[in-house]
Amino acid sequence: MSWLDDLSGELRARRMPRRVRHRILLELRDHIECEPGCEDRLGDPRELAVSFADELATSEGTLAAWRALRRRRVASLPAEEIGLIHRRARAALAAGFATMAGLELYVVDFSERLPAWWLGLVGGLAAVAGVGLFAAARTLVRAGDRLGRTRTGGRHLRRSAPCSDGAGCAVVPGS
Repeated sequence: MSWLDDLSGELRARRMPRRVRHRILLELRDHIECEPGCEDRLGDPRELAVSFADELATSEGTLAAWRALRRRRVASLPAEEIGLIHRRARAALAAGFATMAGLELYVVDFSERLPAWWLGLVGGLAAVAGVGLFAAARTLVRAGDRLGRTRTGGRHLRRSAPCSDGAGCAVVPGS
């Protein structure tokens, strides 16, 4: 199995959308053809796939926040647009939770090698951010429940609280 096949499998395992996965693989295939043997410098396919997935989720979260903030003064939005904001905010929250879990695992893994003040700082800040993510996730779930109850088959939906559609929760992991 080639390096690109390994990367493709890793991207698929991280549920990278097919279109994005194809674009990444085409770009890297071209790079490898122009510079044979560069796979060693590109690194482990698994680590590269994780990096791509994290960047995509963070970008989606930032886009969700931006879209919701741009539309904050609009009284109603198409159901599809609210659904898009909701999906992007979910992706951002997933990336945020993964990042906070990674930081907590970092603290556990390096507990014998790094100063206690540093580990306490990293662990404490990750815990505080995790609380913010849980609050944002709760808001997003409530907004999704409301959206599910008010689906109107493509018509516009009235918005009573703009941030409950995902903008507020997308800002935390997207920043």
